Amino acid sequence: MTDSSYSVLDAAGNVVEIKGQKTGEVLTLERVEDAAQRAALIAAFMPLATAAGQGLALAELTAIKTSLQASVDLATTMWTDDSGAFFVRRDVIDQDTGTVTVSFTTPTGAAAAPGAGLRPAANEEALAQLSQVYNVTTTNGGGGYTAGDVIVRQVVLNENAVPPAVVAATWLNLTTGAVIAAPTAGHVVLSSKDLQTAIAASENHLGQVGGQTVVATATPVVSTTAYTAGDVIGVKLQFQNMARLAGGTGMLQMAILQCKSVQTFSCDLVLFHTDLAGAQPADNAPFVLAAGDYDKVAGVIHITDWSNLGGPSLGEAINLAMPYKLPAGSTDLFGVLVARGSPTLSSTSDLKVVVKALLD
Repeated sequence: MTDSSYSVLDAAGNVVEIKGQKTGEVLTLERVEDAAQRAALIAAFMPLATAAGQGLALAELTAIKTSLQASVDLATTMWTDDSGAFFVRRDVIDQDTGTVTVSFTTPTGAAAAPGAGLRPAANEEALAQLSQVYNVTTTNGGGGYTAGDVIVRQVVLNENAVPPAVVAATWLNLTTGAVIAAPTAGHVVLSSKDLQTAIAASENHLGQVGGQTVVATATPVVSTTAYTAGDVIGVKLQFQNMARLAGGTGMLQMAILQCKSVQTFSCDLVLFHTDLAGAQPADNAPFVLAAGDYDKVAGVIHITDWSNLGGPSLGEAINLAMPYKLPAGSTDLFGVLVARGSPTLSSTSDLKVVVKALLD
């Protein structure tokens, strides 16, 4: 014997719960007094009646059944065809009959009829967007742009096509915010070209990451006659491109004397941030700086350390960390090499003077 539980109406229309066995023996009987509970139980368990008084309930339940069996979407997917247009496909099933209906709309919801080559768009196309910005140089009122406007061309490519195919192309006037037709040839120029020609040397430095090192060399014509301490060796030296931009700054790190002969003499390299205006230094003559040029001295480098390279020799001063700033309009340093000993050089081309610096 198995217990069972169900609800019915008594003669007075009250819902009762009956618990008992399959034999029908009643074990308990509970009357539901609460009206709200009784209404809920009636809606849940009362058998559908065919009497006229129960017609409304029957119609409502029949409508619910019909609604449950109405058509529902199985899937909504994106498709495309050989034209490159995109379509939304809806697969709808009628649960009562099992019939599946397929329809297509545009992405905005308008009814659409795809063309040849219909296929799923998902995983079909790898779309890439490219943009180019242009400056308008010639006004075309009918074309929707005026000289000085900035317009952009946006192109969407299907990169899986061979060759890559244009899916969509649009011209947008960024100045007015309007979509326009393709501008007339010669009315626009790429803004990147304008950018390259418009940026002058300034502190608005573009395109460099990290520091910049410069190595500059000057080759003086010297004498083979012995020099005396205090004499100028060669003539005034010029070290070019010692700043990234005119009026720029840098830090001198080392100076080198490259000699074809064996030398060990001490000397000074006097550096100037501005060209000398007074008397110019002369080879193998005492160095005398004009009073008007005294404030042009950027620093003095003492070269005393020499290395014999088996014939040639090398004098150097390292780890200088000597900052300098050049005047407006100039990127060059100037120098004078002054003997502090009495060297005799082997030829008029015996020396090269090299400086190395870090540029800001």
